[in-house]
Amino acid sequence: MSQRNPRIEFPKLRKAAQGADCLLRIPGVCNFDTETTVLCHRPGGGSMGMKQHDYLAVNGCYACHSVLDGREPSELTRDQLLILFDVAWKNQLEDWFRQGLIR
Repeated sequence: MSQRNPRIEFPKLRKAAQGADCLLRIPGVCNFDTETTVLCHRPGGGSMGMKQHDYLAVNGCYACHSVLDGREPSELTRDQLLILFDVAWKNQLEDWFRQGLIR
């Protein structure tokens, strides 16, 4: 019987997302409302309901997060959403380094 690795969580990254700018900025979707920004995990964590580790996440507004998680429809394909995520993730890493949240 294989043991699954527990998801790695970073409370500092989650807290830093609150009130931050949305980095996903999905065209035609983003509400740019920093009041709704949370840490949005990259899709593809495995089985339904499984999330990626917190270091595979970006700051995203409620509207973008809903599309990324599949709760709301989008004109973008899954591959296009993943490309947007990956670009945002590179910017997110730079922000976390600059803020001293990761080294």
